[in-house]
Amino acid sequence: MKTSRINVRVDSDLKETANKIFEKNGLSMSKAISMLLFLVVDRNDIPPEFKFYKNHCLEFMTKKELAVSILEAEKETKEGKCVPVKEVFSLLNEKHGFNKE
Repeated sequence: MKTSRINVRVDSDLKETANKIFEKNGLSMSKAISMLLFLVVDRNDIPPEFKFYKNHCLEFMTKKELAVSILEAEKETKEGKCVPVKEVFSLLNEKHGFNKE
């Protein structure tokens, strides 16, 4: 498999916090990003959770917009449009050999 480099600019605190979480779960930053890319390709779509955050940055939302967004997210969850994290890891491991070890 040929690999390529991705350069991304992110907030330093965000990167540090995310990296600690990844490490706690036995993942490198690179492996976590690869997992996201495999998930997007596997679904041929962006996960609903990402669509929610892309369109609803809390820093710019009013209380009313936040309430509406929460209700929409709850509805999607009840309709089964969201996948629990454990299922995501299981699917990625099954299809692409990813695991938390």
